Amino acid sequence: MEFLSESLAYEPVGFVQSSHVFHYFAVKIASLSGKLPQVNYKELLDNPDLFYSSLLGGDKELCVHVQCQLFDSKGYPLSLPAHTPYKPFSSTKDFVWNSWLKLPIRYCDLPDDTRVHFSILDVGGKNDPGGKKLIGTASTKLFRKTGCLKTGAYDLQVEIAGKGEKVKSEVKSDETDKSNNKNEPSDSTDTNPDDDLNVQYPDPIHVRKSLKKFGRDELEKSNDFLDRFAFAEANKFIHAENRKNESLYLYVQFPKFSHPQLKSINIEVKYCELLENCYDMNNQQNEVNEVRGRVFDPDLDKSNLIEDKHRRLMIGGRRGHHADLKPDAPTRNRLYEVLCKPLTERLTEDERNLVWQYRYSLASYPNALVKFLRSVEWDNSEERTEAVKMMQNTWAVPRVQDVLELLSEDFSSSLKLPCRQFAVKQLYSLPEGDLRLFLLQIVQALRFEDSEAIERKKKLATITIGLERSLESERERSNSSGENGADMNMYARQERESLEREDRGRADLAEFLVISASKNLSVALDLNWYLEVESHDDKTEDGVRKVFRSVKVYLEHYLKLLATAADQNRDISNSSNSDSKKEMCHSAITAEAMQNQMTFVRLLNERMCQARDKGKSREERERLLKDMLKHPVMSAVASSSGPLATVPNYSLSSTGAVAASSASGIGSESAEGHSGTIAIATVTHVNAPVEVFNFHCFPKPFPHPVDSKVVVYGIDVEGIRLFKSAMAPARIKFFTDCKSAQIARAKYQPQLLPSAEGGSNVVKKQVAAGLGETKFLSPPYMSIYKVGDDVRQDQLVVQTIALMDEILKREHLDLKLKPYRVMATNMLDGSGKYTKCGFIEMVPSESVQDVLKKHRRSIKNWLVAISPSAADGSPGSTSSQEGLVDPEVMDTYVRSCAGYCVITYLLGVGDRHLENLLLTRQGHLFHIDFGFILDRDPKPFPPPMKLNKEMVEGMGYVGNVESEQYKEFKSFCFDAFQALRRSANLILSLFNLMIHSNIPDICLESDKTVKKIQEKFCLQMSDVEATRQFQMLIDQSVRALFTDLMDKVHELVVGIKN
Repeated sequence: MEFLSESLAYEPVGFVQSSHVFHYFAVKIASLSGKLPQVNYKELLDNPDLFYSSLLGGDKELCVHVQCQLFDSKGYPLSLPAHTPYKPFSSTKDFVWNSWLKLPIRYCDLPDDTRVHFSILDVGGKNDPGGKKLIGTASTKLFRKTGCLKTGAYDLQVEIAGKGEKVKSEVKSDETDKSNNKNEPSDSTDTNPDDDLNVQYPDPIHVRKSLKKFGRDELEKSNDFLDRFAFAEANKFIHAENRKNESLYLYVQFPKFSHPQLKSINIEVKYCELLENCYDMNNQQNEVNEVRGRVFDPDLDKSNLIEDKHRRLMIGGRRGHHADLKPDAPTRNRLYEVLCKPLTERLTEDERNLVWQYRYSLASYPNALVKFLRSVEWDNSEERTEAVKMMQNTWAVPRVQDVLELLSEDFSSSLKLPCRQFAVKQLYSLPEGDLRLFLLQIVQALRFEDSEAIERKKKLATITIGLERSLESERERSNSSGENGADMNMYARQERESLEREDRGRADLAEFLVISASKNLSVALDLNWYLEVESHDDKTEDGVRKVFRSVKVYLEHYLKLLATAADQNRDISNSSNSDSKKEMCHSAITAEAMQNQMTFVRLLNERMCQARDKGKSREERERLLKDMLKHPVMSAVASSSGPLATVPNYSLSSTGAVAASSASGIGSESAEGHSGTIAIATVTHVNAPVEVFNFHCFPKPFPHPVDSKVVVYGIDVEGIRLFKSAMAPARIKFFTDCKSAQIARAKYQPQLLPSAEGGSNVVKKQVAAGLGETKFLSPPYMSIYKVGDDVRQDQLVVQTIALMDEILKREHLDLKLKPYRVMATNMLDGSGKYTKCGFIEMVPSESVQDVLKKHRRSIKNWLVAISPSAADGSPGSTSSQEGLVDPEVMDTYVRSCAGYCVITYLLGVGDRHLENLLLTRQGHLFHIDFGFILDRDPKPFPPPMKLNKEMVEGMGYVGNVESEQYKEFKSFCFDAFQALRRSANLILSLFNLMIHSNIPDICLESDKTVKKIQEKFCLQMSDVEATRQFQMLIDQSVRALFTDLMDKVHELVVGIKN
């Protein structure tokens, strides 16, 4: 007997859904009655293996067992088989097992056409070379025609193997099912089964049907004493009939389900798929221990008059004194528990009523806004109006995580549109640095926008910018032309008002992103690539792709409008509106930089694909790629805005501010290198051949796609190297100064060498000297370019690491993290094929595996070698020979180890081996290659975090003796874990916005993505309990022996491949 739960505290119900019964399927094999078929001599001659069969006769013991397996209606197996234990039998008695078989599949996973198939097998003797031999089969449907799960005892007629006759798997199963349904008439004409059992010549069919009803408790048991004798006599009669007719019957019993408290009441299980109108037992205060069942309520989706009236009374009756209502101490505790709930846990009805009741007291708490909006009945117009008014006027300014949660799918309906508008309004106050941290997720929230509304926004922007431009020009016109302009402006204003009325805030998020991009170059370039990738993703729905394409067109159109306005208003006095002019000039530079980036990536992508398709070996591909990049190509590089070639140069500071500057030639670079203020320059020679694209020296310099603060002028073609991997990614060095690019170009195109009169004597001398190797006058920018790999998952993880690094720094905890940059540049190639590609920043470093090889399996030896701690300041002093490390380098190593241990644990990063752990000469340890996240790992038994003994030995942890550095490491881990736990809702909100993206590991189980990360934060624990839990994870990772074995196996495999 099985029970649905142990602590169900409400009235018994008549049935439950099968989709919410989480027990494993079980069946009891009672006995096999009848005469087994014997092996005759003719069959023995045809098949000599039958000599070992127990069915041959004689004094052999019969070795028979029953195998059970589930199939669907098409014959496909649903589970692995299970069989009864070995048990010898005598040929003169029935076969009795009374054994329960449990199959590895739950009732909730079974379809309605499930058939239970039984095979009676002869297992033979110990010396039997033939294995098992089939005696016969029997089967029955698991669900009746009424949809109810079969329970109780059944006798199934066995079809003997080899006879070829089609025997019903169950005697009159259809009639039995009909008789079990009380709403349908029964075919049985006998109302008193006891009379059937006492007739002089009983009918075996009637006796068998009565025994079935008796075993299923469908007959009234008036006298247990007489029933026991009658039942035994009836069984003897049936067994004798079976032997006389040489037929076999298998007796099985299916489990019954009873109420957990009223065990005398049986509960029927009806087949039903998972529906939304189900009453969840788990949401009640009494937890369900064994089966998390849901009671099916067909009227749950209908309106309940009592609840509706109660709701109206609560809203109307308390409206007068809600502002003065204050919670007492127990209520405050309940409200605190409600506010601490993560976003994956929905509020119950009581919790929603509680939040609504004390909404005025909660209005001063920013973290209570989302919980308040989730407690609103949005179908009620009065409640909706009051909630929107409180959100806009009364409530405290929300936090960033609350704003991001309002952009999710939960608030995407038309009734909740004011919540989305309010969230977008709050984004305008977000600092530009924080906006870049959340930009990837905010772009994903665009999928809930309306493409038609975005088109109206684009038209509205055209009219608005035209009006502003006409107002500037009207000041320079005469009075007569000013009247005509006023008339034109009147019509334009009327059309703008009409578009604003139609819009109603349905594309506010798209407008916010476009306006932010027009003010900040880094935001514009990142936004452009995010939209480019999503707008061509073949796995995204057509409607969503259309939205991303509309936003991208809106962005390009808006920047071109501002650029055109800047060009036309160049001669107008800037005394009144200088800020607007700077924004227009900045938009011109941004539009051209976007165009140059897209052109470069498209041309590079085409040549990488051609080299990969034509070349057979890595060396041949590398040679073909270099040959193709050496020669200039014809391409429409020039910006479509035309006059942009004459826009003066502007310098862009690291904060995004724009200031005019003067430059000559192809461009200018900052004296500070890659950081600080940089110069974004355009070609000042209008007649330059911009249609010819030269990879050595770009026609126009542009910001690198990975890092917009780095302006690149060309690439070192001879320095390109292809890595040893399936997709053969390329390592590319970019020139970061104009002269290096000119020297590289002149080596292959001497006719473009500048004259001495032009002030380029240094360049001419260096080229004339015949330099064979490329010389970099300033440090190059190195990056990896991948074609064929989708780097969006790496991009998400690296962005999350950068976010966590910023969170920790604001908590005054600098863990020396090294979040390198990744940018996915998936795009359509020349043939219209969607190609996955992307750039990854290269950080000068060595893998931990190479470090261990070169320094006797010791990271500390490597740290001593690169940065010895010298007492007198010289590298060769005595203290450096004693194995001391520079304290600053050791501190960086300890901090970075702690930071990445915590972050990779929270994100569930898998496939960690010594090749994707890198070390810099400054002591930074960081991870690369995030192909497996969210607890996915190709290796068995992965540890909670990558922390092997070599890493902790580098901190001085030897022989279970904790050094000071190792104690500091654990302290940093605990502090970082607690700091990130305090910002858990922000991280969960960001991943909640990513669940609809096509990132591989998120797509596998998108509904569980946020829950997996939430479990890692241990939000249900106190700070002390969470710290103790993380201490156990560290100890478990350090002592994991299987991880060391897998590292050695990986090193061996890599060595064989190389």
